[in-house]
Amino acid sequence: MFDTGKKIDRLQQSLQQWFSREEQKGEGLKAQEDGAFIKIAEQMEKLTNAAGEQASSVTDMLDTWEEWQDRQAAQAESLQVRLLEKAEKELAEKAGRENTLLELAVSAWDQLFTLHLAAWKAGDESWQRQLELAESILKEKAAHAGLQQTGLAGERFSYEIHEAAERVDTDQRAADMTIAEVFSPGYWYRGQLLRKSRVAVYRVTQEDKP
Repeated sequence: MFDTGKKIDRLQQSLQQWFSREEQKGEGLKAQEDGAFIKIAEQMEKLTNAAGEQASSVTDMLDTWEEWQDRQAAQAESLQVRLLEKAEKELAEKAGRENTLLELAVSAWDQLFTLHLAAWKAGDESWQRQLELAESILKEKAAHAGLQQTGLAGERFSYEIHEAAERVDTDQRAADMTIAEVFSPGYWYRGQLLRKSRVAVYRVTQEDKP
């Protein structure tokens, strides 16, 4: 019995020592785990700080990109305004030159018409032929530029493009409302009427009308 009791005491002591060692081991393991958690927390903090710095860098980059886009848009708008002003100025200058050339062409054609009419009334056939040649050349060049003359003898009278300056009575019904004589020609320029022609118009007398 004495030996058995000793054995039990030794077993109890062994168990107590084992539990003590296991408890110590547990505390050590807990300490290791706590250390690991601290390291993980430190790494997480570092990663969080790095992510914050990267986010700040990305934000700065986006702000810089937006500022650059705003500068580019402002420069493009300024350039567009300058180009429009330049184009308007060039168009105005071109329109001024065009009007000047148009006035010159109309004036030259008027002078040729007046000389041709004078030569016809004077009966100078040689001079008429020279003027007809010059007028045909001018007419061809003017047609290429979009300038045309209106108001020819025998042409049908129209209030839209002709101005009746004189009435000429006739007994020919077919001649009624046609141009008998042109005092000054009219002009079309690219589909736009510049000036009406002043003409004499044939009209059938009342007694000749059915």
